[in-house]
Amino acid sequence: MNTPTVAARGVLRFSTACQECGLSVSTMRRLIRAGRGPRILQLSERRIGIRRTDLDEWLTSREGATF
Repeated sequence: MNTPTVAARGVLRFSTACQECGLSVSTMRRLIRAGRGPRILQLSERRIGIRRTDLDEWLTSREGATF
């Protein structure tokens, strides 16, 4: 049985997603808690991830955002 790995299904580890966005882990957590971050997946009891498509959509929506 060939079960695709998490990466093969388009899910990034949380730390990898943060690196790709250029944000620190604490900043990304803060945005998610405030409801302004990408959707997360609970991969296991102690690990979260973000779907590649969700991250890309979130980044696209932030292009015109002002702070």
